[in-house]
Amino acid sequence: MDRKIIEDFEKEKNIVLPEVYIKFLIDNEKGQENLDISLFGFEEFVKWHEWYTKDNFAPNHIAIGCGGGSELLVMKQEEASNELIVTSAGNYIEQYLTKEYCSILQDFDGWVKRGFLAIEINPTLYDEDC
Repeated sequence: MDRKIIEDFEKEKNIVLPEVYIKFLIDNEKGQENLDISLFGFEEFVKWHEWYTKDNFAPNHIAIGCGGGSELLVMKQEEASNELIVTSAGNYIEQYLTKEYCSILQDFDGWVKRGFLAIEINPTLYDEDC
């Protein structure tokens, strides 16, 4: 994946992608999936960005993936952001993208390097006793 294509998309859509997600896109043009999580590659991100553009609802965030339980994986539109927010797709509204309503993982880059396991973003959904 060519960084220039990503930068051109950012300019065209007037968005800012976190640097850690840009690096992910460069290294994983088609995205990555495991049993529970799908992290969008560039083409899929572009489609989801069109579907989930919520200028009135969450103008400072972008959807970068989804989980098997209708979770939406979101990041702030900040170059230095490394925080992953996990919310219900129905709650993709700015005021609800907080720790009171969502699971928040502070280290997106490390999580991806560890294999982006679902249990790390929501341990209560994957409790072994359930």
